[in-house]
Amino acid sequence: MRRLFISMLICLGCSGWGMAQEGSSAPSGLRSLLSGEDARNWSGVGQLHIADQIMCSGALIADDIVITAAHCVYDPDSHRRFDPDQIEFLADLRAGRPSAVRKGRYLAVIPQYNPDSGNRSQVESDVALLMLDRPIRSFSVTPFALGISPGPGENVGVVSYAHDRRESPALEETCAVEAREGRALILTCSVAAGSSGAPVLRIENGIATVVSVVSATGQFDNRQVAISTVLDGRMDLLLAEINAQPRAQGIGVNRLTPDSSRNGSGAKFLRP
Repeated sequence: MRRLFISMLICLGCSGWGMAQEGSSAPSGLRSLLSGEDARNWSGVGQLHIADQIMCSGALIADDIVITAAHCVYDPDSHRRFDPDQIEFLADLRAGRPSAVRKGRYLAVIPQYNPDSGNRSQVESDVALLMLDRPIRSFSVTPFALGISPGPGENVGVVSYAHDRRESPALEETCAVEAREGRALILTCSVAAGSSGAPVLRIENGIATVVSVVSATGQFDNRQVAISTVLDGRMDLLLAEINAQPRAQGIGVNRLTPDSSRNGSGAKFLRP
């Protein structure tokens, strides 16, 4: 019988962000994104610094909205949610230099997320949206659209930071969905400390859409796997909560494609 044992990436994302993980050699499937050309399709990914103690990954889904893991925005000791202004987003951070830096302004978390609950329950609701204090309007930084979660046997990609590669992100362009367990995906992708909140991407015809968020690691059929949270049918409520907040003046232009639809939040959705 297949069994899944989960280790929350809170252990990876919320250990001291100045500490490197043991064994710093990157897995062979990862490609560092060092130049602007390397990162051209992935510039919406950035790094989150939280309360000067936590490092996580995240991705823009609108000019002023970042999607990440909910466990990143809770104090691992007190389990209290951090204030949004304690969170800093470094967009398109490469070689230690971000294209833009913004503070948080408002946080929305899936209502079912409970930092005191067990690992399985946390993973299935481990999504947060961070509204930024100002939109990022830069030709070098492009937000992602939201897509539909993949099924078992399909390929996905992940762009993430980690404690042993926190100066620049790395891309794993092809890894597989092994299974779906409730509202969690079991992936063969390589993740490490600091990868919490990284976008899981469906890549079709050269276009990447965010379909899930990295949450944890685990053992599945006696193999190390990554575990991510499914977004389907769960984002409208969070986006509505974000959209109800007053926006910063001069909000940037939404980037839309012919296949996308606009909603009030500025985030966009691509349908197959």
